[in-house]
Amino acid sequence: IGLGSAAIQDVDCQPRAFAPMGGTLSNETDISFDLTGPADVTVRVYNASGRLERVIEPRDKPMLPGRNLLLWDGKDKDGDIVSSGLYIVVVSAGDKRAEKVVAVVREAIGR
Repeated sequence: IGLGSAAIQDVDCQPRAFAPMGGTLSNETDISFDLTGPADVTVRVYNASGRLERVIEPRDKPMLPGRNLLLWDGKDKDGDIVSSGLYIVVVSAGDKRAEKVVAVVREAIGR
């Protein structure tokens, strides 16, 4: 039996700006959110022009109510580090969805 569509609340990405190549910033961002009930969740990352860069975890991953946490390492679906810029993290469960914007910074190596 498939899980229902729970409400998604309090989506957050910390830090909001990160550097996958390392440096002074964190090399990943924590994607956290609350679910009001069990749900099959998909987390996608889009670039600023709306192109899908990565699906975090498997699609429709069963998750429990309460706080859930996933990580994004700043890589696209091919395992390459994405370009510097703003990215939209979309958390969806059934017909519900929530978004948060994060910034990827590709710092110069050797600074």
